Amino acid sequence: MALASDKPAKGRILLIYCLKFTHLAVLLFICLGWVFPGRIIHQIHLVFVPLTILQWQLNQGTCLLTNWENQLAQTPPDKSQQQGQFTKKILGTCFDPLPSDQTLKRMIYGIILTAWILSGIRLAKGF
Repeated sequence: MALASDKPAKGRILLIYCLKFTHLAVLLFICLGWVFPGRIIHQIHLVFVPLTILQWQLNQGTCLLTNWENQLAQTPPDKSQQQGQFTKKILGTCFDPLPSDQTLKRMIYGIILTAWILSGIRLAKGF
């Protein structure tokens, strides 16, 4: 029998999973938005990517979605540990050990810039 006090915890866990799914969808769109057909997708991508980078910069290198996930999980807000936290979890499955934070940052920004440029090229060429 579930207690009334169990409901907020279950609801919070569901919200955390929804945020993680949203975070993954955003990451995939940022990296692969250029692949999808349609001018509107490329236009959205060309605006969305710089806005995403801007919010990282305004939020001390941390994504707002990461902040919300940590707040819901009641994780202490240590900005130095949050920077790239979501991406590090994903890349941790590919690299052992993980490259340095500086290398990861360069790699991430390189991938994002490449995707953004490809989206611009596709838009310019009418794909």
